[in-house]
Amino acid sequence: MIATRILATVSRLATALAAPLAGLYLMSTCPSNESFDAKRELKRVLRGENLPDYHPDKPKNFFQKTIAKVNATIQAETDAFVGCKVEIV
Repeated sequence: MIATRILATVSRLATALAAPLAGLYLMSTCPSNESFDAKRELKRVLRGENLPDYHPDKPKNFFQKTIAKVNATIQAETDAFVGCKVEIV
């Protein structure tokens, strides 16, 4: 019974200390908004780079990857030409 209370108190104390430290760490390592390149990130998503290997839309061979790059570039440039832009709030 006493050991349980001691563990609960230590756990609350560790949480109370760890949460602000984790927040400070996250704020100090977060990149600035100016470093975000929306066009580059859009191309990466359209190419399917981050899809898992088993996903059916992920390009598998050289030809599929090249077509995906061309399609991503055309789409990103078209969006930029039309005037789409990203605002980080």
